Amino acid sequence: MSMKEEFVKVPLFDGRLPFKIDLAGISYCDGTYKICRSKAEDGCIEYIISGSGTVKTCGKVFYATKGDSYFLKPGDDHEYYSSADDPWVKIWINISGTLVHALTDCYSLNDHTVFHCNSQPYIEKIHQELQNKTLSPNNIISKCSLYFHELIQFLASSVEPSTTASPEAKILKDYIDTNIYSVITVEELSRLIFKSPSQTIRLFKKYYNTTPYEYHMNNRLKTAATLLKNTNFSVKEIAYKLNFCDEHYFSTLFKNKTGKNPTELRTR
Repeated sequence: MSMKEEFVKVPLFDGRLPFKIDLAGISYCDGTYKICRSKAEDGCIEYIISGSGTVKTCGKVFYATKGDSYFLKPGDDHEYYSSADDPWVKIWINISGTLVHALTDCYSLNDHTVFHCNSQPYIEKIHQELQNKTLSPNNIISKCSLYFHELIQFLASSVEPSTTASPEAKILKDYIDTNIYSVITVEELSRLIFKSPSQTIRLFKKYYNTTPYEYHMNNRLKTAATLLKNTNFSVKEIAYKLNFCDEHYFSTLFKNKTGKNPTELRTR
């Protein structure tokens, strides 16, 4: 197969914007395909539709094949090339701007390059928006920045945590996170996974380094802090919403855990 690239026509975007797409397209690589950039101004996100190849960046080497996505960050050294026997077909975007760095930091993706996930629908959505003839360039890039955020979220969601909780521990955590405004008992949790209360506590603590009670309490206090800062609910109303027995118990507990009285968090 000979080398062929189909480029998406990218509008000229304002260079002062925090996010830009500089190039986009689909590459039908051959065995000679190779890209090298030293301290690249642009980053790129590419999805491999078929084929295999090698990606090098930040002193690390990755093998990327059909079904993989890779994200090379602006400012890093980039080197990537197709296998001579099984060259890539890939869809991609080249991006730059402070938003790229900010989202990379926010989603802790600086140490991740290859993702075993299908990012093609997200990239295709950006390609389609770039060709929207009904919008101005600024409106196009505004919409593309939202799609890019979705893409980064998707890549981050595909990263396996360093310590994977057991399915039973995950059931417990999801239940606690979902019922943040409720009182939850250990008996209630134990019934979810068909274990005794003591086994349930030990299991949760093994994976999350805290008891279910402490985890739920801390979540409720974090939610209380958010309500104190961002709503006009009284301290009494917040205590009631989060199912604390009364305002005084809530205030004492909040002070003990955070070092501040609830009223000190008021910003309005």
